[in-house]
Amino acid sequence: MPAHAEEAYPNIVGTWTGVGADIRIASEKSGAIFSSENVTQVVTEQRDRRFTGTMHSGSKASEQFEVTFVGVFFDKEHFRWSEPNGFLEGRMIDADTIESCYVRTAPDHQNAACQTLKRQK
Repeated sequence: MPAHAEEAYPNIVGTWTGVGADIRIASEKSGAIFSSENVTQVVTEQRDRRFTGTMHSGSKASEQFEVTFVGVFFDKEHFRWSEPNGFLEGRMIDADTIESCYVRTAPDHQNAACQTLKRQK
């Protein structure tokens, strides 16, 4: 049975870019590092409320990363995703703007960041 327009989840397939405000600790003996870095998120596939893609730092970022994620909308505005070292929670601001925050944990570092990303056209 086809979904009605009011039942459809936002289509977020595409490339999203923006600046992330990040804080991290690389080890227990180092202090906090505050940075603002370019971030790119690419959603490659979406089926109804579920989606997958990659997120990576800009080429000049102080911390280089690329992660693959899987995600799900839990309502028509808010989503969550999981990646190998943590999770992200976000929301749609409009059809081409998302706002999200993530937390990453690993034995040798911790990260938290928020970003507003715009879909590239």
